[in-house]
Amino acid sequence: MKRFVPAVAAAALLALSAPAFAADDTAVTDAEAGAMVDEIDAAAGSPDEAAAAEDDGNGPYRQAYDKASKALAEAYPDLPPDEVERITLYILGNTVNTLFHEYGHGLVSELELPIVGKEEDAVDNLANIIMVAKTSDPALDSMLRAVADDYFANGAFSEENGDSTAAWDEHSPDKARAYDVICTLVGADPDSYKEAADNAGMPPERQEACAGEYESRLNAWDKLLTPYYLKEGESNKKVTVTYAKPGPDEAVVGDMIKRSGIMQVVTDEITQMVKLPHDISASVETCGEENAYWSPDERKLTLCYEIVQSYYNNATMQTPEP
Repeated sequence: MKRFVPAVAAAALLALSAPAFAADDTAVTDAEAGAMVDEIDAAAGSPDEAAAAEDDGNGPYRQAYDKASKALAEAYPDLPPDEVERITLYILGNTVNTLFHEYGHGLVSELELPIVGKEEDAVDNLANIIMVAKTSDPALDSMLRAVADDYFANGAFSEENGDSTAAWDEHSPDKARAYDVICTLVGADPDSYKEAADNAGMPPERQEACAGEYESRLNAWDKLLTPYYLKEGESNKKVTVTYAKPGPDEAVVGDMIKRSGIMQVVTDEITQMVKLPHDISASVETCGEENAYWSPDERKLTLCYEIVQSYYNNATMQTPEP
């Protein structure tokens, strides 16, 4: 039913051109990383301003945002509305990207898709492509920039603590993943995102290459999934979504995720696009670690409350007391 459509990105996301992305490898402090995030969101404006011409409030991501922001405001009544908005978009943006990433692993496993190169990079690309190609729900636009924010923040914190991604790690370094998000944006809409890429320190020749890479990645995933696209009127297999009780340290984000229904929203995107060969399940639960993963043997996607809490912590740079 839903095929990938190359995005003509909303002009509102030109706000990514704020000088928030580091142009070199100089280490930044936690405070500086926080300021980087603040600058992006201050320049970007609110999602209401960004999508006023298109957003009628009925899109599933907008509805999820409204419910999640209400839960956060209720938990922290003294939190200013602009902070409620920023933190909610940060949490949901990264959660959506994580879920699409893990469903990407699920599709590779369930459909036995051939992948050349790192599977982690391939499903990163899938998640970014799906998010940037969505034009029917402008609220999602405001969430995507938070994904790059989080990778940059994690990279900054790792460098500050003397940590670095091992060369043998299956994931690419956080900073590289952040630039991949930017490359997807500028590749999808070079005119709107040129300033964003410039301020991220991405040279013109690299920006030009991003356009070709975006098209290549989009076409590659489209070709891989074409035999499995759900046909009009065709029913799909069942995906059971469940929520375990969060731990006391994740109670607020747990309430936000459950009330927003974002897990179901992303699940619906996948099941309305691709025909699944088997019933699968998706669960939000406490894992004892910051993680999200696909279990091929169980045919199950697990989103850990701890990783959602980490998005909250990165957005606020500290955990406020209720």
